[in-house]
Amino acid sequence: MLPKFSVPAVLRTAFIGLAVAAFSTCLACPFCLAPSQTWTEMFAEADVVVWGRLVSSDHGDAKRQPSSVVEVVKVAKGKSFAAVEQTITVPLPIFSDVNSTVLLKGSLQDIRIAGMSDTFATDSDGEAIQAAGSKPDGAEKQPSIVPVSATEVTAKAVSGDSKSLVWDFAEPVSKVAYQYITTAPPLNKKAADRLPFFVKHLEHQDDLIAADAWAEFANSRYEDIVAIKDLLPAEKLKQWILDSELSPERPGLYGMMLGLCGRQQDIAFLLEQIGPGEQTTVRFGIEGLMGGLLVLSKDEGLDFLVTSRLANPVAPTSEVFNAMSAVKYAWEYESDLFDKETLRASLRPLLKREEFQEIIVTDLARWEDWSVISELTELCATTDQDGLIRSAIGYCWQAQKSTTATDEHKRKAAGLLASVKESHPAVYRRQLMFR
Repeated sequence: MLPKFSVPAVLRTAFIGLAVAAFSTCLACPFCLAPSQTWTEMFAEADVVVWGRLVSSDHGDAKRQPSSVVEVVKVAKGKSFAAVEQTITVPLPIFSDVNSTVLLKGSLQDIRIAGMSDTFATDSDGEAIQAAGSKPDGAEKQPSIVPVSATEVTAKAVSGDSKSLVWDFAEPVSKVAYQYITTAPPLNKKAADRLPFFVKHLEHQDDLIAADAWAEFANSRYEDIVAIKDLLPAEKLKQWILDSELSPERPGLYGMMLGLCGRQQDIAFLLEQIGPGEQTTVRFGIEGLMGGLLVLSKDEGLDFLVTSRLANPVAPTSEVFNAMSAVKYAWEYESDLFDKETLRASLRPLLKREEFQEIIVTDLARWEDWSVISELTELCATTDQDGLIRSAIGYCWQAQKSTTATDEHKRKAAGLLASVKESHPAVYRRQLMFR
C-alpha cells in the first residue's frame, strides 16, 4: 500500500497555488518568484531622481514626523525641480550614516486628490505640524517636500498648476549603484539590447545591483533569455549555484540559465546538485536546476526525474513537486525537445499520491491526456477530497468538448460526471457556477 498523505493541508494548498502561479503564463522566467519593482521601472515612472549626501536623519516620534536632509550632488532626472548643492528635506527616515550617499525619487501628484485633513496634519494635542520642507514667507522657493499621504501647494500650483512634487522614496545608494541605475538601458529598448547589460551585473559585489540584475531577468520573457543564451556565463553560473550564501530566490534562474548555455559535461554537475531525491528539507531553486537538466540532457534527465521522484512512492513531497514543476516547464517552454506523450506519462504516477491528485488531474486535462479517465473514475469513487472531485469535473467537461478525445473517452467522461453529480451534489453545483 502506498504511504498515506502526510504533508499538512496548508502545504498542499501552497503547492497548488505555486503550480498555478508559475505556469499559468509564459510572460516571465518560469522559475523566478515575482520580483519587486526594478530600478529601471522606478526611474521610468519618476519625475525627479536625485543622488546626494545625507546631512541628517531624524526618525521622529509620536508627535514629530520623521525627516531627513539631503544635499544634492547629482540630478539624474527633473533638473527643473532640483539643483546641485540644494538641500532637500524629505518626510522619511533614511537608515544610513551621515555623509553617506542616498537616492531620492519624486513624483508629481495632483493636489486636488488630497483632502483638507490630509494636507494639514495635526499632532495628538490638535496642534498643527509644519510640513517637512516648508519655508517661512520670503524664503527661497524649492520643490515642496511633503508626506506621501499629503500634498503641499507649490509656487507652480498657486499659479494654476494642479500638480505638486512629492518625494516618495529615499534609500542609501552607492556611487557605483547610482551609475548602474542611470546608465541601464531604458524600458523602451528591445530585450536583446537590454539584457546583455544586466548579464554583466549578475551577482555584482554591490547587493543593490546584484538584486536588480536578477530582477530584470525574473521579469523577462523566457524567449528573450533564450535569445541571449550565448552570452550567459556557464562557469560563473556554476560558482553561484555552489555558493551557500546565495540569495534563495536566485538558484532557480541560474539553474535554468545553465541548462540553456551549458555543455554536456555540465550534466554531471546538475545531477550532483539535484541529488538522488531523498532530501526531506525544502530546497529553494532546485526546480530550476531540474529544468536546466531537462534542456541540457533531454530524455536522460527526464528518466532520472521519473525514477528518482515522480514514480518513486517514497520520494519527499517537496522533491516531487520540484520535479513536477520542471516537467511542466519542459511542456510549456521546451516542448520541441520532448515527445509530448512521454511528458504526459511522466506525471501519471502522481495520481497515486493524494497530495498531487488535484494538480495532476487539472494538468492532464490541459495536456489532453484522456488515458487516465478509468483510473480517475476509481479515485473519485473512494475519495473524500473535494479538490479532486472539482478537478475531475473539469477534466470530464474538457474531454467532452475536446477534438482529441475518442467517443469512448467522452462516454466514460459522461458516466463519471453522472456519478459525481450523485455522490457530491454540492461540489457539482458549485462547479456549474464557473463553467
